[in-house]
Amino acid sequence: MRLTPSFVILIFAILAAASIHSHAQANITENQKSYLYVDAEKGSDTNSGATNSPFKSIQASVNKAVANINNKIGTKVVINSGVYRETVTIPGTSAQNTPPLTIEAASTGAAIIAGSDVLTGWDREAGSTAIYSHSWTYNFGECAVPSGWPTTFAPVALRTEMIFVNNVPLTQVMSYSDLRPGTFYVNEADNVIHAAPAANTNMSTALVEAAVRSETLNVEGRSNLVLRGLVLRHAATCINASGATITNGTN
Repeated sequence: MRLTPSFVILIFAILAAASIHSHAQANITENQKSYLYVDAEKGSDTNSGATNSPFKSIQASVNKAVANINNKIGTKVVINSGVYRETVTIPGTSAQNTPPLTIEAASTGAAIIAGSDVLTGWDREAGSTAIYSHSWTYNFGECAVPSGWPTTFAPVALRTEMIFVNNVPLTQVMSYSDLRPGTFYVNEADNVIHAAPAANTNMSTALVEAAVRSETLNVEGRSNLVLRGLVLRHAATCINASGATITNGTN
């Protein structure tokens, strides 16, 4: 999923901002009696999930919420502002009359599920003032060309790596010699990634994010589910694949 920061997925909040309402899409009464809270900075996954004892990860809250719902307790998860670097999986249920589950941002657009991790400790290349390097062991390789598609893609179209420096995406190049300001190159043979950020970027203090997870959200066979105000970004997804999926669900 090659999304720049301006092409994030803002679930349902986009519809609200545009005054578009899809009443036929779902008919869910959000009358939950149980609330759980998540805070990326102050939380811990050993906490209870109460407002003064929030979870750290969204997945921990989902796990408890699903357990509640299996016991017929509708649950709302409130996610405080922050970046949650995880893949959130909401498992399915065969029951169509399950109590409602809501997962919502406390502030619309400020709870971000990211497929990226932060890379710190970049080294400036010897003899260069503009190129930096970092170890890289993910080695995703090239994506397979989907069946029936042409095979004349430029090699870069089959790559999934993405690098963002201070929220600005760098452009991937396919050789070290092609590095210019605003680009990056992955050398899988040597397990190194090279980045040439914009001029005057201080890589010792810059926020450098690398896409390392192929999926941000996976919902399978769930009913009576509301997702609200969440941003999904930076999924390292192959061509013709999805960085977020909701399948086989109802309502």
